[in-house]
Amino acid sequence: RRSRSDFADLLGIRLVVLGAPMEAVDPASAPFFAAPRRVGPAWVYDNPRAVPRALFVGREEARAYDPAALVAGGGLPALDWRREALIDPLTERGDAAAVPAGTPAGSVQIVDRRSDRIDLEVTAARDGFVVLHDMAYPGWVVYVDGMPQEPRRANVLFMAAAVPAGRHDVSFAYEPLAPRHLLSLLAGGER
Repeated sequence: RRSRSDFADLLGIRLVVLGAPMEAVDPASAPFFAAPRRVGPAWVYDNPRAVPRALFVGREEARAYDPAALVAGGGLPALDWRREALIDPLTERGDAAAVPAGTPAGSVQIVDRRSDRIDLEVTAARDGFVVLHDMAYPGWVVYVDGMPQEPRRANVLFMAAAVPAGRHDVSFAYEPLAPRHLLSLLAGGER
């Protein structure tokens, strides 16, 4: 069986606080949580599947997706959200057979974060994507080593940026008043 808390995992929710036992609130998810701690009238559950705010996935772990198919299928596919991601658009292809199982694709370190910007240091063993589990919204831009690119959609609600192998500085910046965004909005675009 599979937990129905994929979005809670992707949002990085580490604690689930309920006013009743999990079995009464969401019986299908109850087996995926350890015994709760009682804090007054609340049941507090640890979520061991919470995904980091920023992570790196190799191209071979990236999956294209169709939002309409996700809705028709009733939800997200069964993926290991710490190693795999849904990326849109996904024009690059990776060769999963070329990468030994269990080989880390790379790492991401948060260097600085503010309400309108998050700076990351990325070390990529191979080409892939930095996935930032912050909500995708018009006005965001990504800088990879100072070069701008439009963020891609990741895991339906979040953002990603294509990053080549090597060490890179990556910044996600909210710039809604940048001329390119204003011109696109005036032309009827989303960004």
